[in-house]
Parts: sequence; C-alpha cells; structure tokens
Amino acid sequence: DLNVVIFHAGSRHKYVSDPELAEYDYSAATLTAEPRVAAFKGEDAVTSAILGVSQTEQPLVWFLTGHGEKSLDAAQAGGLNDLRRALEQQNLKLESTTVADKTDIPAEGKLLAIVGPTHRFTEPELAVLGRYLDRGGRLLALLDPSTDTGLEPLLGAWGIVLDQDIVVDPAQQLPFVSAANLFVTNYTQHPIVSQMKTLMTLFPLARSVRPAQPAREGLTVQALALTSPQGWGETTIDQSTFRFDEGQDLKGPVAIASAAERAGPAPDGGGAAAPSSGRVVVFGDADFVIDGQLTNVGNRDLMLGACRWLIQQEHLIGIAPKPLESLKLSLTSQQLMRMLWMSLFGMPLLCGLVGGGVLFVRRR
Repeated sequence: DLNVVIFHAGSRHKYVSDPELAEYDYSAATLTAEPRVAAFKGEDAVTSAILGVSQTEQPLVWFLTGHGEKSLDAAQAGGLNDLRRALEQQNLKLESTTVADKTDIPAEGKLLAIVGPTHRFTEPELAVLGRYLDRGGRLLALLDPSTDTGLEPLLGAWGIVLDQDIVVDPAQQLPFVSAANLFVTNYTQHPIVSQMKTLMTLFPLARSVRPAQPAREGLTVQALALTSPQGWGETTIDQSTFRFDEGQDLKGPVAIASAAERAGPAPDGGGAAAPSSGRVVVFGDADFVIDGQLTNVGNRDLMLGACRWLIQQEHLIGIAPKPLESLKLSLTSQQLMRMLWMSLFGMPLLCGLVGGGVLFVRRR
C-alpha cells in the first residue's frame, strides 16, 4: 500500500500520497538500490491540502478571453499551464469567460484576470468592466508593451497610468542580454511585495505602469516593483540600442507594476472600517507568468501575492510553496553567437595575452 498523509477538518478531508510528495528517478534503481529523489514536491502538496480542507469556499477566478489573451489550456509555448497549476494549488477555482455577451459580470467571481490581450476591447465591454469595478470588483491586468487594448482610460480612472514605452535598466542588466530584459529587486512596502525583499523577479519585456499624479481622490494607488534610479522608460521603442532622452523618456526609478484600492463607504456611528469596494493590480508585462518564465526566482511569488491581495486573503501572502528554482533567459541568435565566440576564442585569447604579459615581464 502507498504511504499517505490524511488532512482532515470538519467534514472535509484530503489524502496526499507518496508520489505527490516527490518525483523519483528510477534510472539508477536496482535490486539493492532505491530510486533517487529527483525533486521534492511536499511543500506544494501539503500547502494545497491544508488550504483545501481549511477554507470554507473555493474562490472563483475568471480569465478573460476573446482579445488574444494567453490561454489557460494552451499546451504550446506561451501558455499558462504553470500558472493554472500554481493557482489551483492555492485552492482557487479557474474558469475562462468573455464579456462581449454580457451586460454585467456575475458577483460569484472573486477576481477577473486579463493576461496579455493583443486586440482592443469594445466600448460595451469597457462599460461592463467599469460597472463591475464600481460595484467592488477585483481586476488583475497583465498588459504587454506596444499593445493597444483600449483599457488605458478605464485604468486611468483608477489612478494607474500605462505608458507607451519599454522599460530599460542598464544598472540591473544581466550578462549577455538586453537592458530591456528587466532584473528587478526594488519593491515597495505594499502587502503584495512585503515578503519579497530577498527575491528578484525577471520581466522579459515590460512597459511602465505608474500611479497617476496628482493622486485621484478616494483612491490609494501604490507602485509595487521598480527599476533602479538609473532605469528609464524608453519611448523610442523601434531601436536596438537605448539612450535616455531628457524631457522625452520617463526618468527612473520606473514602476512596472501598480496596485489601486478604493475604500468602501465610511461606517455609520463609528465601528470597524468597511471593506474595500474595489481593487486593481496592473503589470506592464504578461510574459513573466507564461510557462517557462513563472518559475524564475520570484515571479511565482509576485503573481500569487497579487491574486491573494485582490481577493482579500493577505494573511496567506508569503506562504507560497517554493518549487526548485531555475533561471531561464530568452537569448537571440546574435546573443548566442556572441557567447559562443567569447567562450571559444575570447577567453583563450585573453588567457594567452595575460600569460604572454607575465612572461614578458619576467624576462625583462
């Protein structure tokens, strides 16, 4: 029989078996040697089981479709299978939906997610989204650079400005990649990122997403993740090399994600504050959550933290199970060739020059 761990709370229970706790490598197994543990999955499985039996409801998250958004069901590169798995392990229920055929968004959805749209929303759709937010809805939007979605006025009404630029940060540039491949370690004190001070996040290509100035009345808007002071928002986006132009480009530190909250009505007669009547989180990049990118260092924590805050489960932020960390970089053919020439000829030539210099000095 398989070894199992039983989680029980009230009338709910869940079984976690041995294969769910670890992945085994059977290639080296023999009659006398046991299979090797290739990856430990226990934290994922245990956290998911605890949430499954302890929460009285399973929050529903709707992923919007119909505008070229990234798909939860896509098996090819660029899909959201890793994200689906991560959210379901947090006891969230995921469904795809559209708004083109609706006059209102039903109240049972705790969160509406828009991930990487490539086509504009229609005016009736924007009106539906606006009414949803005005009734206390929760919106998560991941919007890539150089896309015209029509969401800018709606998000602007919530105090969030999306610029038509590409954020670059030479001071935080990783070796052999463009300065537009962002490596972010600067976070604010917002609950979404309060547990991420020792983590970095990687954004393949991002636009600036910043709080509006002056601040909108009745709204609390705060940046989440920022570049270094040497970063900027490059408005000339059709060039391969970047240069800061004073008065034209957005000066750093530049925000690439922001969160907005509209407070509920004031309580009558003093008492506890009313719950928030609306929350919005916007990221200037959608590719940081696709398959192959979500597992990069802090990307998963940032996305899960945003979802938890939006559905008002801040107490669960920071306990996300940690998979084996891996770093994946998307390199162009030119960058790969540069690395190849550097390793085959550059490094040996440099060593030869240093050795020749040392020999020359000693013979003098």
